[in-house]
Amino acid sequence: MKIIAEKEEEEATRPKTPEKPKSPSDLKFMDDPVHFIREKIDLFIAIAQRDPIQAIQFVPEVSGAIGVIIALLVTVLFVSLSRSGSAPSKQDVKAAAKKTADKAAEAVTTATDTAKEEVTKRTTRSSDKSS
Repeated sequence: MKIIAEKEEEEATRPKTPEKPKSPSDLKFMDDPVHFIREKIDLFIAIAQRDPIQAIQFVPEVSGAIGVIIALLVTVLFVSLSRSGSAPSKQDVKAAAKKTADKAAEAVTTATDTAKEEVTKRTTRSSDKSS
């Protein structure tokens, strides 16, 4: 008798297993996220095989997630391709450095010539005034 009473008490205190929802609309994300997502995707695929527009209207969260994934992949592809072609070659860098050095040397030469001309003008003017 004691064993039977203990078994009944144990069964009464044991947590009951929750029943699985029978339709995807009865599922809740917080109960089982993986099962929720799989059911939504399966439902979307089943409806999309018959009518893709109706699948998008009936399960918009799946079509939205697919759209976000596609946009992300396109963005990553675009960014990676645009960055690879922008690096200048060593020859381009050397040519640009040589042009800059030539311009700097020309500017120094021009400035020196201008300064000499100014000194010559001053010297000429002062010698004209003293005479």
